[in-house]
Amino acid sequence: HTKPLRALIMSPDGRMLASAGEDQTAKVWDVGTGNLLATLKGHKNTVNSVAFSSDGRKMATASDDETVKIWDLRTGQELMTFKEHPAKGLSTPPWISRAAFSPDGKRILAIGNFVKVAVWDAETGQALQALEGQRSMLTALAFSSDGKLMATGSADRTISLWDVKTWRVINTLIGHGNAIAELAFSQDSKTLASASTDKTIKLWDVEADPNPLL
Repeated sequence: HTKPLRALIMSPDGRMLASAGEDQTAKVWDVGTGNLLATLKGHKNTVNSVAFSSDGRKMATASDDETVKIWDLRTGQELMTFKEHPAKGLSTPPWISRAAFSPDGKRILAIGNFVKVAVWDAETGQALQALEGQRSMLTALAFSSDGKLMATGSADRTISLWDVKTWRVINTLIGHGNAIAELAFSQDSKTLASASTDKTIKLWDVEADPNPLL
C-alpha cells in the first residue's frame, strides 16, 4: 500500500490476510509466505473495509466512492458493483464504511453514513431492503460464527442484536458512553465484544442478560 490502511481481516481458513486503505485498493496476502496474492483495483476513493465470503473464494469491499464491490479471489477480477442504494431518501451521498456477506453468502449487507443496514442480493446485485433498528448512523457490523446473529453498533451508543432468519432486532445492548467503534463475536458465538470511542471494551453474554459481563 502507498497510503494509510483502513482495514485488515483474516480469511475464514486463516491462510489469507486482506488489507485495504486510502490508496483506493485492497490487497490479499498469503499468511504463510507473506507473498502478495492479488491487488484489487477499481474503487475511486478510500476503501474502508474488506470481507471474505464464508468459503474464502470472494471478497466484498466498501468505499467512500459510494459503492460496494464483489471480487473473485481466484482471478482477482471484479464481479459486481452495487450502486443502487436500498435506503432511499438520503440527504447526502452514501459513503460505505463496512460491508459483509451474510452467513449463507446470499446477501451483502453494508453500513455507512446512514441509519439503516443496506441489503443487496449477492448474486444479482439487486437492492433488496434497508433494515432499521437504531436511531443514528451505524458504525460497526459483525456476524456470529454460527450465522444466527448479526450485531450492529451505532453512534447513538447502542448495539442491536438481530435474528438473521427474520432480520429483526431481538435485543438492544446499552452500556457504552459514546459511539460504538468495533464489534466481534467469540468463536462459540456466545459472547460479543464491543469497543467504543469512550475508550472502553465490553463483553456481552448474547444468550442471557443484556448487561455487559465486563
